[in-house]
Amino acid sequence: MKRLLSVSTLAVMVAAASCRSQPAAVIPAVSPATPPVIGMTLMRSPHPEPRVRLTAGDGTGLKLTSLTAHAVVQQPLALTELRMVFQNPSDRTLEGTFRFTVPQGAALSRFAMKNDRGWQEGEVVELASARRVYEDFLHRKQDPALLEQAAGSEFSARVFPIPAHGIKELVVAYSQEIDPGGNYQLPLRGLPELDTMEVAISRAGSRTPEIAFHKEHSTPDDLELAGTPPSDGLRSDDLVLLRVRPTLADVAPRSPSSVIVLVDTSASRALGFSDELDTVERVIQTIAGATDHGKVAVAGFDQDVGLIYEGEAKAYGAAERGKLEQRRALGASNLANALGWAKTEAKNGSYERVVLITDGVATAGKTESDDLLVAAKALGDAAVTRLDAITVGGIRDDAGLRRLVTSGLKEDGVVADGQLDARSLQLRLTRPTQSNIPISVQNANWYWPHDLDGVQPGDERTVYAQVAKDSVVTVDVGGHTVTPNLTAANKPLLDRAWASAKIQSLLDDAAAPKADAEALKKQIVDLSTTHRVTSPFTAMLVLESESDYARFKIDRHALADILSVDGGDISVLHRSDAAPVAVTDTPTADNKPTDQ
Repeated sequence: MKRLLSVSTLAVMVAAASCRSQPAAVIPAVSPATPPVIGMTLMRSPHPEPRVRLTAGDGTGLKLTSLTAHAVVQQPLALTELRMVFQNPSDRTLEGTFRFTVPQGAALSRFAMKNDRGWQEGEVVELASARRVYEDFLHRKQDPALLEQAAGSEFSARVFPIPAHGIKELVVAYSQEIDPGGNYQLPLRGLPELDTMEVAISRAGSRTPEIAFHKEHSTPDDLELAGTPPSDGLRSDDLVLLRVRPTLADVAPRSPSSVIVLVDTSASRALGFSDELDTVERVIQTIAGATDHGKVAVAGFDQDVGLIYEGEAKAYGAAERGKLEQRRALGASNLANALGWAKTEAKNGSYERVVLITDGVATAGKTESDDLLVAAKALGDAAVTRLDAITVGGIRDDAGLRRLVTSGLKEDGVVADGQLDARSLQLRLTRPTQSNIPISVQNANWYWPHDLDGVQPGDERTVYAQVAKDSVVTVDVGGHTVTPNLTAANKPLLDRAWASAKIQSLLDDAAAPKADAEALKKQIVDLSTTHRVTSPFTAMLVLESESDYARFKIDRHALADILSVDGGDISVLHRSDAAPVAVTDTPTADNKPTDQ
């Protein structure tokens, strides 16, 4: 199995370097096949976690008073822009911490803060340099803001100043890839009542929003735009996004008869803990329904592990849930320790499967990706055949969990959303997976990934490629070649998605034993700044004036243009322009999109 390198592991490599001078066929996504697993029913959480927060240094939350949300969708990509107004109720000027959770896999591409001169755009800068500049300006009591990736899918920004009884206006924008078979979702539940809220969600090429409203004194709810008929992918010039659905052998589901269920009870799970316990029950229902004598060991873990229940799955009930509730969500998350405990328990109790219910964010013990991979793979020494992960919470690390469930056990596992209903979870946990399915894009200068792991019947996966603009695109998956029917794409949106994929491919390459960590970091930083997408080694820095950027040799005119949403379509704020200029795509013949 291919191992992916974590951000933290790569950072260690960079520091060390600086100190040392069954094959499968594939069909186009539009062809009929087994209904996709990914589009299964989700359970709406009654305890949503707010995805936007601005908190003062003393822990006081600043009031979010206004929200404007604009989005443009071109399946399977979307660009979302949020404008937020926060109010400082105190009598003193504050420095605040702004926390913002993006959807899994989304790339942040804009962060701006309003000052007396208008909107000041954040620039993508190498992380260490951005931190030094921020601290310098903070000591001068000027007006900086610094946004960088925190845990999992959360971004954190230090914002100063927030004037006494004043307001602070911020803009963030992110591009994302929508799950195959899924709908575009704008997650707003969990936010407080707003004085004003404005929303406009459009499809690319149509300036008339399909969802649009203005409300006053209302509490936001999640919004969803139904997906369009699936296509084989997108293309603009030499950039290509392909959707493939491998056709797997028809193997009957294998119901697990003995499973260890590890439940994350760390403090990060406090807000959604009740929902998490509902997920535990749905997982155990799957095991109980597999056989009359299916057995489980259920344990809660944070910095230590506590066995909650061991016995027949069908006997798990309210009393056992109560024990998890009494344990409460406290402490840090020692994921490596939990996997080690599961290894011992599996060996002593002859358990064949392990299911993790967690956000995947390790904060205690061995937190490096390599250490977690070793702990996951060691489950095989206790005859564990498969590790699956059920994700919970808004702030989570799905990518890190995918590394764990494909760490090299007898069968790769899956990463499934904890809000899936019981039937959907059952399909994810009982269907076999297939791995090492090779991919090849003909005439490509670059493509990624090179193989697929942990695939179940009906799954669709995304392949990114760079192919000469006049070449016909063909893709081979598992020995079967097709010529996909591609839709003309909005180039700036596809460019951001392609850059994010290229960055992830470089992180994958770093797993090689002789990887040049310093060179790898430079390539990632260059891609991040050139294409204006955040990465593990960059941050978004907002300074007070043009002269401040010039003083630190940040040439704003040489940097990438800014994507925004204007008038129901994607617009580009060119560095030489005073106002955004709309970008309109007119699809032409297949595989020949309009040039931008």
